[in-house]
Amino acid sequence: MLVFLQARSSSKRFPRKVLQELGGIPMIIFQINRILATRSLSQLLVVTSNEESDDDLCKTLERRGISFFRGSLSDVNFRFREALDFLNISQGYVMRLTADCPLVCPEILELGIKKSNENSWDYLSNTVQRTFPDGLDFEIFNVASYLNQPSNQLSSYDREHVTSYFYNHSGEYLIGQFVASVDFSDIRLTVDYHNDLEVIREIVRMGQGDKNYMSYSQILLLYNKFMNKRQGALDLNLNSNFTYSVNQLL
Repeated sequence: MLVFLQARSSSKRFPRKVLQELGGIPMIIFQINRILATRSLSQLLVVTSNEESDDDLCKTLERRGISFFRGSLSDVNFRFREALDFLNISQGYVMRLTADCPLVCPEILELGIKKSNENSWDYLSNTVQRTFPDGLDFEIFNVASYLNQPSNQLSSYDREHVTSYFYNHSGEYLIGQFVASVDFSDIRLTVDYHNDLEVIREIVRMGQGDKNYMSYSQILLLYNKFMNKRQGALDLNLNSNFTYSVNQLL
């Protein structure tokens, strides 16, 4: 499956966060390494802007041989459409990820791809009905259904959030929800602020630099350990023998 990783450097809350250090490398490279550990991926394309603010990001990607496409900063929906045209793709499926989720889990992505392949959904995500931590997000959409959406009816929200037309017009599409058997949606593993990155850095440090790509259960354990040590404010009631089977995610 093709992956579009949406990224930019001009975040107002945390500028250049995608280039911040995580595990000794830029955060976006850390995330890409985890994404590429997903067996069923065929291609990854970073979809970024053509603004000067993203020049350093593109240089970082180019040095590592990572493919990227540059388009509109504000109209991300159009940027995705241009990227599909650039690749000459009008059929099949695309997985959309965002570059503020460095701990995205290969096992969750793999299961999402499996569920998508087994069904005929136009759109599948684990974000509309949240049960996973914020920051382990993915969306998979049907390219033909996406390209057929009337561009003159897209709202400014649709143009920024790319896939929102699917779930805001759910009566017109086959929508799938990827729901976990245990709800950990209160956990925050996304990077919007400096403090978020410090939490992620500590999880990575405790996970020995993520050399073996921390699993979902390992991330939950380390997050729980860090938060209890930090302030005792959150206890997931997990012990050192806790395991979270991949099959339990279905």
